[in-house]
Amino acid sequence: MAKIQSLYFYPVKSCKGIELQSATVTPMGFANDRGWMIVDSNGRFLTQREVPRLALIAPSLEADALKLEAPANAALHVALDANAGNVEVIVWRDRCAAFDCGNEAAEWLSAFLGKAVRLVRFDRSHKRASSSEWTGDVEALNQFSDGFPWLVLSQASLDDLNTRLPQPLPMNRFRPNIVLADVPAYAEDRIHELTVGNVTLRLVKPCTRCAITTTDQATGERTDQPLRTLRQYRFDKNLRGVLFGQNAILIAARAKRCAPGKTSRSRGSAEVALIVGKTCDVQRALALLVASNVFANAFPVLADQRFSGSKSSCSPSILGRGIGIFTVASGSFSRSLVIIELRRTVMRNVNERRKVALWSRSQSRACPARIDER
Repeated sequence: MAKIQSLYFYPVKSCKGIELQSATVTPMGFANDRGWMIVDSNGRFLTQREVPRLALIAPSLEADALKLEAPANAALHVALDANAGNVEVIVWRDRCAAFDCGNEAAEWLSAFLGKAVRLVRFDRSHKRASSSEWTGDVEALNQFSDGFPWLVLSQASLDDLNTRLPQPLPMNRFRPNIVLADVPAYAEDRIHELTVGNVTLRLVKPCTRCAITTTDQATGERTDQPLRTLRQYRFDKNLRGVLFGQNAILIAARAKRCAPGKTSRSRGSAEVALIVGKTCDVQRALALLVASNVFANAFPVLADQRFSGSKSSCSPSILGRGIGIFTVASGSFSRSLVIIELRRTVMRNVNERRKVALWSRSQSRACPARIDER
């Protein structure tokens, strides 16, 4: 069983987050998550990567306005429907339609940040989709998030990291939307789908972590942790970064509120709830997929599983990047599994991954061998 420990959303990209007891699910993430963004004079997005001081700006939503607060500044109120003109802005490689939020907001932010910036609001009449390289045939929509509408992380993962750090860090360093409890450390790496009521999220890509995690969210000051420590055991050579948390997309939902404590089901490795405090059932989807030392350097979390079963054995051979053949033997049963894109970090052919998952589930009853967590 898993439980939603907490929920967060971030009205203005890279500014302070807001903890929720319940959250409305929309096709683009939690309602109003990254609905606003600060851009430079060229319309390019700004984050704490370049401007750590953004961590000090605290947004909140009122009935008819976005409220921004910052140290030694009077609060700024921006109408929720502010529109000082249509603009095109840039988030990574995406060009997004947006509304400029006016000169007052631009002047307030520019004075606090010490550079010319403007506040923009996402134009929801236009679509911004996540990369189909990771989402396959699912159209996953975003507002101004980096690339995916949700980030899922477990409390146990942070607890494990904190045992390795000189000083423990709070969850806000990692800016998740959904924090899971009652699951083992890094369980999110093995979750395929989370279902809560009518809401189903699919975890599609590990989150590669950047300098924002090294920024103290209370002061804006920066150190070399936790990236220095994460590189020692969470570095992935294929994604060329350290992995901590999983990006998720919406598979199915009706207009629904999620709250901490809700339970959820997962079709893959675990299922999770989207309401704080709710419990969820845990299932494993890829029953015969085996992580071995072949991939240990690239993705130690998957390597931290063992193939077990009565008189079972597993012998891997590698055909190329992300492709392996595992011969599984149990008693008189012997079969070769061609596993394409075995790790999620290189599972770019989603249709093939799905076929393997379905085949594995169909065959799991034929062989008592299984994947067990340590």
